[in-house]
Amino acid sequence: MTWDDYRYFLEVARCGSVRAASARLAVNHATVLRRIASLERRLSVRLFDRLPSGYVMTAAGEEIMAAAEDMERRAHDIDRAIVGRDARLSGVLRVTLPQVLAVSGFMAELAAFARAHPAIRLEIDTSYAVLDMTRRQADVAIRLAYAGQSPPGHLVGRRVTPVGQARYRAAEGRAGENRPVLKEVEAEQADAAAVPIVISDVVTQAAALRAGVGVGRLPCFLGDPDPGLRRADDDAPAHYGDLWVLTHRDLGRTPRVRAFTGFAATRIRARRALFSGVPGA
Repeated sequence: MTWDDYRYFLEVARCGSVRAASARLAVNHATVLRRIASLERRLSVRLFDRLPSGYVMTAAGEEIMAAAEDMERRAHDIDRAIVGRDARLSGVLRVTLPQVLAVSGFMAELAAFARAHPAIRLEIDTSYAVLDMTRRQADVAIRLAYAGQSPPGHLVGRRVTPVGQARYRAAEGRAGENRPVLKEVEAEQADAAAVPIVISDVVTQAAALRAGVGVGRLPCFLGDPDPGLRRADDDAPAHYGDLWVLTHRDLGRTPRVRAFTGFAATRIRARRALFSGVPGA
């Protein structure tokens, strides 16, 4: 029995859906159905109950879950060990960074890295999802750690620059009294009666502020370069968090990982004043 036989089982068990598992595995859902049916025949057990609400593990499925997860951990350990010993400045490099950073000019930096290292194929994930670097869903992460937070212990990297946050309004002076609020940061502290608009991500919030809906907080690297926005007051930026460039400790010596982390840290540090919101920082 190979590890590959169990990948399909684990994804269906975690997703509770064949279609969701097929998306995670990047295969046709019919392939997942065939592999699960084949595994059940080979083991002579039913691993899932097919219910209208989704796939639910049977008692037999639950019994092999721990063994399958242990097999998965060992497979990823081997994968990282092999990649970590790869001495080539080539191959696939998976990078994850927040969308707000990508749309704020960092895609130009990624393009510059790709031109300098044409043998490295960048795979970019611009989501806010916490990807599992132990499972090599990403090789390098550029992440904002909010004030008081630190990256997980199994990751290594550099705290490159502080990130400032300030209050912004539309540059044309159209802002009214309503204040859009970044939900995950400020909603708990806001007076609900005074805040009729709650926006869950900073890119959309910047668009709302640009349209003149009110005053709201943005990271300085997003708000300051935007010609449609201006700071709403002269207060010094608040410390929003710190920008880190991170990788798994097993991959830190891989040439393509080292090349990218050094490049990213240097380019971000060169724009420290923009990220901190403090001129001359």
